[in-house]
Formats: sequence, C-alpha cells, structure tokens
Amino acid sequence: MLFRSHFYAATQGPKKQIIAIAPDTKAIRVILDETQPNDLVVTKAGRVYFTHTGKGQVIAVDAAGKATVAAEGLNAPNGITLSPDQRVLSVSEYRGTNVWTFTVKEDGSLGPGHRTMTLRVPAGRADSGGDGSATDAKGRRLVTSHLGVQVFDGEGRWLGLI
Repeated sequence: MLFRSHFYAATQGPKKQIIAIAPDTKAIRVILDETQPNDLVVTKAGRVYFTHTGKGQVIAVDAAGKATVAAEGLNAPNGITLSPDQRVLSVSEYRGTNVWTFTVKEDGSLGPGHRTMTLRVPAGRADSGGDGSATDAKGRRLVTSHLGVQVFDGEGRWLGLI
C-alpha cells in the first residue's frame, strides 16, 4: 500500500478519505475510505497516522490499509508530525494548549502519550488553536496556532514565535 513517490492527503468532502496522488499521472488511490481525517503524516515504512479531531483520536493505518485507534482522549487533536528518526510522534491540541508526544514502537503502535510542549494562548482565549505541525531536520517542532507559528526544540522547550 506504500506509494513512495506519491503525495498523501486527507480529504474532507464530499468523501472523507485518506488518498495517495501520483504526481506524474495525477492518479488517485484510496488508502482509507469512510473516515474523518484531519491532518496526517506518513512514515518511510508506509504507515499513515492521522488525527480524528471530533473523536479525540490518533488513527494508525498500516501498509496493508488496516486502521486502528493508536491514541485517544486528546482534546481536539489536530496537527501531527514525526521526529526526523520517526521514533516520536507529536500531536497538537486545537482546543487545548498541549502538544502530546508518543513513542512509535517497532510494530507501529504508540506508547503512552506525554504532554511535552505547552502552546502559548492569546489574551482572552482559553485555547491555543494548535493546528498544522511540522518537524525540521534538527528536530524542532513548528505548530501553527492563534498566535502564529510556535517553535519548540527537540526536547519540547519553547524557542519562540514566528
């Protein structure tokens, strides 16, 4: 199911799917159908992790297309990213102030989640609006929010705001 040269996307409508798009032919392959994806990240091994914001879950889809709940109980999980070595998955809360990190096990399951980063909140708001996330080659996490892009080092220390 891994399509190395493809782009992956979470579609919101009219169908709610995870898809892979071939950049040369624009052919679309459905990875997972009838789901509620928000943001996603794909490992080198072909595993897809995506956030299901409404259910407070992170879903894992293995290379064969089987989906399982990898984490739950998060406050509107949204942005999702992997560390450069792909051993740590980070998930931002849209309605909260936390970025959770999970150890990625050999089988693709996730270890217990830990609140390792605290997103800053604008005056007068109760939530950060933690949204899209990325990790750079040095392991810094960048999380979009109501304030802008918040930057953390690889250990979860706040570095600043862009």
